[in-house]
Amino acid sequence: CHAVAYAHSRGVLHRDIKPQNIMLGAYGETFVVDWGLAKPIGRTRTDEDPCEQTLRISPDANLSVDYGGIVGTPAYMSPCQAAGKHHLLGPESDVYSLGATLYFILAGRPPVREHLLPEASDKVRRGDIPPPRSFDPQLSKNLEAICRKAMALRIEDRYPTVRDLVDDLEHWLADEPVSARKESRTERIIRIAWRTRSWPWAMTV
Repeated sequence: CHAVAYAHSRGVLHRDIKPQNIMLGAYGETFVVDWGLAKPIGRTRTDEDPCEQTLRISPDANLSVDYGGIVGTPAYMSPCQAAGKHHLLGPESDVYSLGATLYFILAGRPPVREHLLPEASDKVRRGDIPPPRSFDPQLSKNLEAICRKAMALRIEDRYPTVRDLVDDLEHWLADEPVSARKESRTERIIRIAWRTRSWPWAMTV
């Protein structure tokens, strides 16, 4: 998330964020790779732009494609990408792809499993994606809410920036309330009680 946030601060969209394009180094460092579909924010796509030329291959849910104006990886592209609406792409599109990558981590599978581009892109455009907790009911509701907000169908319902997504993830890691979901009074009491119970143990360490 921090790597993509930095790219956005420099005016660049990645447009192909997915698990295969994220690498971890030997010391925990994170590398976001394969910037072949990257695009400066605010530019429109033209056939004459050499930076926009990509390899045309058989569509696959996990492979990057340029197919009839649709650019990206079907399983992880945002609805605007799936619809070929490149003029609407902004930071929220990469936010969606980061959410889809988090989905893969939580559910153990891509958000969309169809291998043919038309079927995959149709599901993405409709938001026809099962919630992560349908695969693992033990998942944190707050973490699922973060994932689903990042992958919201409407642009205005997503995190407006990657930094906002980072903030919610850091709140979740710290066992604090997140903006993506309003927890119930009972959940709040249980969370606070659990954190309070750990203090005596922490003081003895």
